[in-house]
Amino acid sequence: MVVDTLKTNEGQLTAFGWHLLESKRYNEAIQYLNRGRELEPTVNSIISSTAHCYLFKNEYAKAITLYKEFISRNPNDPASQKNSLKEELSYFRKKGFDKEVMEKVIAELNL
Repeated sequence: MVVDTLKTNEGQLTAFGWHLLESKRYNEAIQYLNRGRELEPTVNSIISSTAHCYLFKNEYAKAITLYKEFISRNPNDPASQKNSLKEELSYFRKKGFDKEVMEKVIAELNL
């Protein structure tokens, strides 16, 4: 299956990407999330999910760039965007993902 040509219902690529992220299959998740972003460019959760993939792949700079983009998507309420990220990172902490790298993100983005 070629992800670049998939046609799906709204939200499916985001859901596939999130499942692959949770399964620690980051490269595959990024493929689905990137395709989802092409088809649904206004869905902010795709950006944060992709950032999480890069973070856990130890591609910190890419992750931070995407996190900043995610926060900037709601310029009238960046606190809400930051809170959303903090909640997602808390979820990953509970699931046993790398806590040290998450703490670094929290500090850098002032979450």
